[in-house]
Amino acid sequence: METIPVTLNPNDMGSGFTFSNGNLTVVTSTDYRAIRATHGKSNGKWYWEVKYDAGVKNVHIGVSNKSFFLTGNIVADSSMWRTYYGNSGNKYPENTAYSTVWDIGTVVGVALDLDNGTLEFFKNGVSMGISHTNVKELGEVYPTLGSFSSNSKTVTINFGVRPFVQNVPSGFKAYNLVYSNKILFSSEDKHYSITNKYKDNAIPAMTSNTTPSGVVDASSTYTTFYPWKAFDRIVDPNGWVAASGILVGWLSYEFPQAKLITAYSIKSGTTPVNRPPKTWTFEGWEGTKWIILDTRINEPNFTVEEFRLYGFKNKVGFKKYRINVTANQGAGDFLAIGDFGMYESERYITSVECSEVSILEHGMNKGMIIDLEDEFSERRSLVKDSEKIGSGKVFKQKINTNKVSIKKASII
Repeated sequence: METIPVTLNPNDMGSGFTFSNGNLTVVTSTDYRAIRATHGKSNGKWYWEVKYDAGVKNVHIGVSNKSFFLTGNIVADSSMWRTYYGNSGNKYPENTAYSTVWDIGTVVGVALDLDNGTLEFFKNGVSMGISHTNVKELGEVYPTLGSFSSNSKTVTINFGVRPFVQNVPSGFKAYNLVYSNKILFSSEDKHYSITNKYKDNAIPAMTSNTTPSGVVDASSTYTTFYPWKAFDRIVDPNGWVAASGILVGWLSYEFPQAKLITAYSIKSGTTPVNRPPKTWTFEGWEGTKWIILDTRINEPNFTVEEFRLYGFKNKVGFKKYRINVTANQGAGDFLAIGDFGMYESERYITSVECSEVSILEHGMNKGMIIDLEDEFSERRSLVKDSEKIGSGKVFKQKINTNKVSIKKASII
């Protein structure tokens, strides 16, 4: 299992929520508004907790899908969510009796079973029973909190970043975990892993559109938010900003010599967070036309100063690359990129033993693209058996040089 940074999502909510505690505690006095978490699930068994800190009891706890309307007067009996309502103890959208109300200090545990489509709530460690058996109808769902009173209320949600107050039900995992789909591949009774390692950002920290090297350009620019500010390694409130009201456009960098770029990064600015790209292509300039190397459609919204790395398959070196944005994340005034980077990669093939530990430590991601025509920077062999001698370790490994030519050997 791997940990992901799940929080409540400031970019997926109605008005009137204020945050603290790393976007895990919310205070709101708004009525008929809701907020979803940053990450959804469509399978597996997951658990999280919600604590009633202060204020009135009028909070819905549960899950919703992306079709559930958050920003206007939300409808409690919408078929797009499943909740327990702390003010009455009823379950929704049925609005029928389920349990009792909660009180300040109460911790409600949520057990979401997407394999069987059930939802169960626990109050201070005691099950209130299964509330719903039809959750699978919603498709991918997100933890959701609903505010149904104009009086102030404060709640804290825990997806697993700290120890849970209650015992996690058998078979369930903390919501902030994801399954690690790791694989090795085998050849002649040997097991191997391939590792992609990205080098440092190939673009130097720019101080203008042409210094210290290369050429930065963009489709448009707003006042002093010049294109090179997306490459200066400093995240100010915006970085590069396209002209006012222009929500599409491109940002490019031309290297002095052709480089084989296989990944790029985007980092959002500090404010506002709905200006970064949402849909775009990453392209290389052939000399007469742009070649699309990677396409992203409806990417999840960025949080403040969030860094994302996008890898792709590429075998052709270009001097000039660009990101061509066709939609931003919802701001009606500007398109902006806080920081942008491009990366070359090295690829290693490693011989490992076939064990659970090796798979977890060295296994490849299930969705990794493996091109057997690629050249490898190094060939490595990880041997577990060793004997400690003094301050170091030695090992013995037989290598069939008829199958593998040895050009260099080193002991590390």
